[in-house]
Amino acid sequence: MEDAKLFEDACLSKSIGSRIIIDEQPFEIANCYRTYIQCARGACKSASQAIPRLLHMHPDLVANDLFGACAFKEAGRYFIAFNSGLFYIMGRVVNRIMADQRLFTHVGNPLNESEHLPLIQRLTQNAAIFEESNLAPIVPRCIQRQRYAEHLCNLIFNFLVTHEITHIAHGHVDYLKMECGIPVMSEVQWSDGNSGGQLERQMMELDADSTAARMIAHTSNMSLMANDILSPEVVDFFKSPHEALFDIAISILFRLFGDPRMKGIDLSNKKHPPYRWRQMHILNMTGNVVEKTWENISVHQIEERITSAIEEVERGFELITGQEQQVLGLHDAWNEQEAWTYLDSLQKCWNEGLRLKLTKYSFEELGNYNFELREI
Repeated sequence: MEDAKLFEDACLSKSIGSRIIIDEQPFEIANCYRTYIQCARGACKSASQAIPRLLHMHPDLVANDLFGACAFKEAGRYFIAFNSGLFYIMGRVVNRIMADQRLFTHVGNPLNESEHLPLIQRLTQNAAIFEESNLAPIVPRCIQRQRYAEHLCNLIFNFLVTHEITHIAHGHVDYLKMECGIPVMSEVQWSDGNSGGQLERQMMELDADSTAARMIAHTSNMSLMANDILSPEVVDFFKSPHEALFDIAISILFRLFGDPRMKGIDLSNKKHPPYRWRQMHILNMTGNVVEKTWENISVHQIEERITSAIEEVERGFELITGQEQQVLGLHDAWNEQEAWTYLDSLQKCWNEGLRLKLTKYSFEELGNYNFELREI
């Protein structure tokens, strides 16, 4: 049975959604879907070439309003399903931000944009609810800002693709299916889980996040070094390491999941680590990779760029929603001793048990995690 048919049948049987046939979509939507799925298939092919033992992976699209994706195995083959809600919400929000002249004023000519745009009243992870606001699509007028919006969306998507590939390559999908009876590894439910302890599941998410952070830093560095041969559409985004790191940080901070606090919260029944905590960990991991492998950027500049990205994103969501910034969850994730104790518990979970369990299913050697825990 061919990949597309097997994917379609599996998604329906697992209640993931119905497969989207790209050629049947309106012209602009079809082009958007085609670009992203080609990117995903290229990333899967590159991963299989880099890891010879890794079996073929088939990424595809499903009609599902939730902002998310999932990885699963069916009939001995691996699949990644990307929800239509992911592209709808990502495109609407990023373009709305770039169409506001008060935001990202260093990009293109912000004065060409409007200062009085309608607010996004229902910013949710569900495209159907988002659409109920009847907010018409808003696109930046400035061509440079349009391209920058596309660039940010590409970074967001590339991170998610690598995250899903890691779930397969590191044996997470097979382990959960064979040892735990969980057939689908989903990124839809970022917080809620089942009682009974989910530390292993949380550590798998941390592993996928960490790997994706390393890869996005690596690929951006390759683009910086090959700036003279990049296409005109992307060359402006890789003129300096400072700008490239800022863009990576912006894409990581793309915020649709509110500002949930982790202080005093029982994390033992969660499938995924707290969202704000994930943001800060990914940024920290990215900064460490940049410090060790990029040229012409200092530790101070790395910290400044990440801090600037945090400020710009929080201000952006404040202006497009009309709601005051809420950063208590962000504060918890970075400044509370509880957050670093939690990281230590995940590290021990991996190093003292989970890594060995995954070895049976992983397509490459898995090393220990040795995070540098800091004092508060």
